[in-house]
Amino acid sequence: MPVLRCRGTIFYSQLDEAMFFEALDRISAVTKYEGKGLDLFLTVPSRMSGKAARELDALFRRYKVDRRQLGPYLKESS
Repeated sequence: MPVLRCRGTIFYSQLDEAMFFEALDRISAVTKYEGKGLDLFLTVPSRMSGKAARELDALFRRYKVDRRQLGPYLKESS
């Protein structure tokens, strides 16, 4: 399964961080997440629904995560 990397994600409060992880829990394509150092790794399926790809894209935009890694998923959902 592919792994997406969230590098050094910045949270501005405890609630902000909680909302980020709550969003991850609600996105069906995220099957697992694990922190290592300053990075967070998200395990996702090789294919995901267009809705899940758009939700991840929105979350990545908001938290300034490198969205280029979503390219293949967003192209599939077009």
